[in-house]
Amino acid sequence: MKMGEMIRTLRRKAGKTQEALAEALGMSTQAVSRWESGGGYPDVELIPRIANYFHVSIDELFGYDGDRQDKIRAVLERADSLIVKDAVTEECITELRETLLEFPEDRSILLRLGYALSMYGVKNYGARRTMGDDGYPVNDTVYNSKNPYFREAAAVLEKVLDLKTEPEDRDRVLFQLVLLYGWMGEKERAETLARSCTPVHFSRETMLARAADGEERSECYGNEILALADTLAVALNRVIQTLGTVEDGYAAGILRKYAEVFESLFAEGQCGEHHLTLCRLYLLCAARTADPKEALSAFDRAFEHGRAYEAVRYQSVFAYAGPLINGAKKVTYTKWPRWHMDIFRGYRRGLSEALLERIDSDPKYASLRQEKENP
Repeated sequence: MKMGEMIRTLRRKAGKTQEALAEALGMSTQAVSRWESGGGYPDVELIPRIANYFHVSIDELFGYDGDRQDKIRAVLERADSLIVKDAVTEECITELRETLLEFPEDRSILLRLGYALSMYGVKNYGARRTMGDDGYPVNDTVYNSKNPYFREAAAVLEKVLDLKTEPEDRDRVLFQLVLLYGWMGEKERAETLARSCTPVHFSRETMLARAADGEERSECYGNEILALADTLAVALNRVIQTLGTVEDGYAAGILRKYAEVFESLFAEGQCGEHHLTLCRLYLLCAARTADPKEALSAFDRAFEHGRAYEAVRYQSVFAYAGPLINGAKKVTYTKWPRWHMDIFRGYRRGLSEALLERIDSDPKYASLRQEKENP
């Protein structure tokens, strides 16, 4: 039974009129009539009040007699199967919205809906950037703020912060919200949320290394080194890509040198999840390198790391070895689905024509040409 039908059934059973229910909820009679005829749904905030009015549970209000967790799990599995393929649809979002109406306090549904809305907004509208008057690239906040999916995603994820949320869930929500508010030009809120995060030198990995002792200390030190090294790599990549004021020769040099230092941490090239970071470093290095031969060398390193990452990206545990990181281990966080990532999507942007000719003529990169021909 749909919610509108259940509201009508409960109202009639209680001997109440549409006018009485509307007055109790502070709504119009027309709104109640629309719900009962299937022309709309009550706002999420009204669901508990309607359930209380009829002295029933929220599950009963939805006429749901099955197992709550089984239903939620099925919805999450369907959503996750699309998220990992970067294939979120309107139907997926609609199902998550409707499920949230049934279970308005369920963090898993809120998280998935916020995640799906963000992905769908980026994929279908984009998060545009433009050049500011001072010559620096800036978010196109006029355009981005009109993206309805960004706005809804921010509202949904803000609700997660109001609930009792596990630290790692909270970190992911803060990360996504800072991005969304930055794109939309809500700088004050983005900065407020960013300042609520833990400084990098007080990160979990750093503090665990301080707390550890004995044999455990080796693992914790390794985890600390890898976390900080990856953070610096991501920062270098972001700054060089977005500022637009770093001279190409300098950028290419520092990217290559840092990538080589990062690689040297790992024994036998087993970089685990960090293959992705190294792939990005070398791709940007190739784009900023003038000499075609050196650029191709950097691109080749990116290609190797990209393929190595694809081979291990779904592992649940990464174990590392090396003089400084011996015993380091990363257990994959599985509550959120892995956002699908075509690592080489758009790889041609920024590469010189001379480099692209070499890539296109080399059989080693045939798979990339297939991706180009069948996007």
